Amino acid sequence: MVATILVRRIAATVAVAAATHVARKSALAERTRRIAPAARRASAPPSIERMLGPTRPVPKVGCKARIAHFGGGRENGTVVAVRDDGRRVDVLAEGGETLQFVLSPATARFVSAASGQGPRLELLGDA
Repeated sequence: MVATILVRRIAATVAVAAATHVARKSALAERTRRIAPAARRASAPPSIERMLGPTRPVPKVGCKARIAHFGGGRENGTVVAVRDDGRRVDVLAEGGETLQFVLSPATARFVSAASGQGPRLELLGDA
């Protein structure tokens, strides 16, 4: 007896929720039909072509960078050369030495060109 009453209440609740959903959906469709096509296009979310861009800072000559050494030491540097479509970078460190970095295909971060165990490079922004 109790189970029957419970099932009837659940069925009534589901029916009300479904009717509310259908009513909201039809009201939204009606509002969308009333909007002019040009206005609908203007309010549309941006297309995927406009949203795509680089997911990391693109290296440019003169760009500021931070070199992170193993052991926690950091020093600032400046990008002096960019090669291989931005995948290989030469950086002049504060100490006066020039370090080469390559873009790791696994992590999309700049690592030492000499070995994967060397310093890492973080690009700080535009020149």
